[in-house]
Order: sequence, then structure tokens, then C-alpha cells
Amino acid sequence: MADPTSSFHREIAYKILLRQLHEGKMIQEEGVHLLMLPSLDKVVRVNVVATILIKEKVGNITNVLVDDGTGQVVLRFFEPLPLIEQIQIGNTILIIGKPRMYNQEVYLSPEIVKKVAPAWLQIRKKELPQHDLVNPPLNVNFASNQEEGKKTIVEQMVGEDILPVEKVINLIKELDKGQGVLVEELIEKSPLKETEALLTKMLERGEIFQNAPGKVKML
Repeated sequence: MADPTSSFHREIAYKILLRQLHEGKMIQEEGVHLLMLPSLDKVVRVNVVATILIKEKVGNITNVLVDDGTGQVVLRFFEPLPLIEQIQIGNTILIIGKPRMYNQEVYLSPEIVKKVAPAWLQIRKKELPQHDLVNPPLNVNFASNQEEGKKTIVEQMVGEDILPVEKVINLIKELDKGQGVLVEELIEKSPLKETEALLTKMLERGEIFQNAPGKVKML
């Protein structure tokens, strides 16, 4: 029987404005980057809507500068991905990612990126009029509900917009019954050709660990 305490826990992606990202304080606890904000003690993942200003590639790293009207931040991709080619300067995008700091620079490490209509910039500002954090639903597909004059935002991330590492994380979560997952099984069932290389990188970054020979598990 699977150990109920071993289930994968994904931190909430809190909706913020980029101004909050720079007003907060970045710290590390047990190797985890945390954004400290007045309205919440510790934020691991954020949900941001912004417009792309600049894209630049340096080796395998792609930097994307985005602006939401309250501030700017760089999205940093550490490997070439098809979706990077799909987003262009001027696009408005929804980003779910983790705040990071390197050499005193705060940036975002994206997990999910999706193109959205520019109107969502204004909607986000209306959602957070006092710069308060909002606890969003975990799955999002943009729709509006006009009933009683209220708009309800529903978000659903489409599979092809999910980054490769996120796909591997989801697969591990699906297959792990409490004893970890065989690497061979992950490679066999993953739709990604580079699964083995991704697993190696994830082990190096401490995102997963080997709980038994040939098996991996989420932290």
C-alpha cells in the first residue's frame, strides 16, 4: 500500500504583480528559494501575466524580459525548447514559475508559459488592486462568466504548453505508488525523447532523488 505521506506536493502558484517580486525579499531555506512578502510569509511559485519586451540567447540559455506595467523581470530558460520559438516580442503571456536570485538579480525560472490576450494584463491588475496575493485554481483555461455581472477566470494549462521537466514531474507523480518509479519505466512511458537526460539534470539539481537502485522519487 502506498504511503500517503509520500504523495507529491506542489506549491501553490500565487498571483502577483511584478512590482511585488521586487518589493519582496528573496531568501533560501534548506536549498529552496523563497520570496518573502508582507501578505504571505513564503512564496515558492508565482503566477504572472506580462508582455515580452526582449528575447536573447546566450549559448543554451534564453533570457526573455517581460513587463506587466508595474515592473519587469527576466524569464530564464536553461535549455532550448520549442515553446521559446512560439513566443515573440510583443506577445502577452501567462507564466507560472519559481523566483530565483543570482548575483543579486531576481529572475523567474518558468515551469509553464502560455500566450494569452493582452486584455489579461488589465484583468490581472483589477484582480490585485491592493497588490494582494490571490490563491488561484491549480488548473487554468481562460473563460469568463458574465452571470450576475461577475467575471470568473478559469485557467487550464494545455499539455503542449507544459515544459519538458514539468511533464516528467507529472509522470513521476502519476506512476509513483509510494516506492518510487523505475527509471526504465519512466523512459518507456514518457513522450519525450530526452527523458533520460532530463532525469539526470533533475537529479543534479536536487529536484528528484534515487530512493533505491534504478528508482527515482520526488523530494
